[in-house]
Amino acid sequence: MHPLRQADAAPPGCGARRLFDQRQRFAERRVLAAAQPFEADHFRGHQLVQGLFGLADGGLIGTGLGQGRPDITPLAESDYIISALGEELGMVGLFAILALYLLFISRGFRIGFAGQDDFGRLLGVGLSFVIALQVFVVIGGVTRVIPLTGLTTPFLAAGGSSLVANWIIAALLLRLSDSVRSQPRLVIDPLDAADNRLVVGQ
Repeated sequence: MHPLRQADAAPPGCGARRLFDQRQRFAERRVLAAAQPFEADHFRGHQLVQGLFGLADGGLIGTGLGQGRPDITPLAESDYIISALGEELGMVGLFAILALYLLFISRGFRIGFAGQDDFGRLLGVGLSFVIALQVFVVIGGVTRVIPLTGLTTPFLAAGGSSLVANWIIAALLLRLSDSVRSQPRLVIDPLDAADNRLVVGQ
């Protein structure tokens, strides 16, 4: 049979099956590289191993800004920027970065919980959870807690669309915070507490 006619005669789901098999093999390689990076072949665990060596070289206080070797780790400007920062800033610097992320996420959750309506509450909590999930997946992948994926570190890694999306999230949280602060609140006047009269305050 002619090759073109044979391709036309293939079952309709053959292409989807082939695509699924390719994605499954790719996921298996990611999991094996995270589980056994030092035993995997060079093309499978090299990036993860170099990232771990970078973090180990940084130690507690790091080698200093501009004194590291991020060029040794592949994609140190995007996927493995945490490894590059850990090498130059050390564990202390990484904890400071994580503290800033924690502050940002906690403020986002607080904005969501204080929202005016259900939509504002869900939006604030959801946007904060997106940032928290990105941080967990990226840092967890670099430190072998979970298999590494293609997510970028919020506000740090190079990437046009990801960076724009994260700044849009920050802008939406600021808008929600402004709406929460400007809404009228019911307060009890201490002078009239005996009468339990409510006063609308800003």
